Amino acid sequence: MKKKFIKALALGFLVFGLVGCENDGPEIIDPDPTVDDTPNDDKPNDDKPSTDEEDPEETPEPEEEKFEIQLKDNGLTVGQELYEFSAGNKEETYVPSFEITINTDNSWNLVTGIYKDRVELKAEDEKVVPKEALSYSIVKNSDLVGASGSNEIERFKIRIDRSLISSGETKIKFVVQPSNGSSSVSKLTTICFGVKVHEYGTMPIETCNLNFTLDLTEFYEVLPQIVDPKSATFSLTDNDDELFYGYDYDARYNFEIPFDVHLNEIKIENLKVAKDHSYNVQIFVEAEETENRTWFYMDRDRGNSDYEIEVEGRSSTLIVYDDATVEAKIGDHYSLKDIRGY
Repeated sequence: MKKKFIKALALGFLVFGLVGCENDGPEIIDPDPTVDDTPNDDKPNDDKPSTDEEDPEETPEPEEEKFEIQLKDNGLTVGQELYEFSAGNKEETYVPSFEITINTDNSWNLVTGIYKDRVELKAEDEKVVPKEALSYSIVKNSDLVGASGSNEIERFKIRIDRSLISSGETKIKFVVQPSNGSSSVSKLTTICFGVKVHEYGTMPIETCNLNFTLDLTEFYEVLPQIVDPKSATFSLTDNDDELFYGYDYDARYNFEIPFDVHLNEIKIENLKVAKDHSYNVQIFVEAEETENRTWFYMDRDRGNSDYEIEVEGRSSTLIVYDDATVEAKIGDHYSLKDIRGY
C-alpha cells in the first residue's frame, strides 16, 4: 500500500514537470520554405509604429497689392483711364518725358504741403515701367499765376522717363496725403490709371504725303550780308512734336545748306507729315557772334484745299490737309540784333 502511494506521487511529479516545461519553453515553428524571409526595404513594414506627423501650418502668402483704376479720390482727378505713349528712341541723346497731370479741386484750397514719407508712386508691372522711371512734382498756384499767387497745391505732375520703359500695358498708382488744410481732406488719397507703352515709331497717326520745293535764290542773295556765318540749316518741324513723340510719321526734317555751292532749290519728296498739324518752316544761319544769328521764313502763300502757309510775326507755318505739292519761296529774314534793336 505504501509502495503504491509513492508510485502515484512520482507519477504526479512527472506529469507536472512535463506540463511546466511545455508552458515555459519557447514555441518553435518550422519555417515555411515557400516564404522569403529576406528583409525588403521596398515593402512597408506594417508592424512598425507610424512616425508620420501632421504637416506644420503653412505661412499665409502676403496679400497681393491691388491696382484698381480710380480717376477721382478726395479732391484729386486724373483725366484719362488709359494713356498711350511711346518708349524712347535709343539712338537719341535727348528723350522727352511723358507727363500726366493730376488736378486738385476746391477742397484742396488750403493745402500747401504733403507728407512726403507717405507718398507712393509705382507701376503694377515694373518690367514695363520700373520704379526709377517714375517721379512727381507739385505745381502750386504761384507757378501758374506768378508772384501774386499762393502756395496752395493746384496740380501734381507725374513724369515717366521714356528712356527707361518698355513696351507693354500696366497700371500706375499714386498715393498722397495732405499735411495741412481741412481735416476732411487730410487723408490718404489714391489715384490709379492705366498706361500702354508702344515701341518707338509705331504709334498710328493720320498722315498726308508731302512733296515740297523751296526756291533758294533769295537766300544766296542775302547770305553775303550776314557777318561771319558758320552754317545754315533748313528745318521743317511739327510744332507739337513732343506731344506726338514716337508716332509713325515725319515730325522733323533737316537739311544742311552749303555755302560753297549755290543750290537752286531744296526739294523734298514723299515726306509723311501729320494731317492738320502745324509745321514751323525756316532757315537758320549760325554765326560767329550770337547777335548775327539770322532766320529766314517762307513767303506768304495763298495755298489751296491741300495745304496752307501762314506767316505770323517772325515765323512761318505749313499746315497740310491732304496729299500736297508745295512750291515755296523765301520771305523776310531777321537777325538777333534786329530783335534786340541795336
